[in-house]
Amino acid sequence: MKSLNQFYQMIAQDDALKSEFESIIKNDNFIALIIELGSKQGYAFTASDVATSIEENTASGQGQFFCLPMGCWHKGELV
Repeated sequence: MKSLNQFYQMIAQDDALKSEFESIIKNDNFIALIIELGSKQGYAFTASDVATSIEENTASGQGQFFCLPMGCWHKGELV
């Protein structure tokens, strides 16, 4: 199965997918939507995988921001 990091790489290289991802990240259940989007692209990962990725990519002291390999977002953007 394809990994979460491979999925992030694919997003970074595909403008349409990046746009779809950007719209998902602003939703309060974005982790479930990331899993669904990944599944549609042939990737399999869990909510725990995504949460761990956020934790690993968000430096301490970033306050109201959370990060993934392709960028950071303000938690206040979550609707």
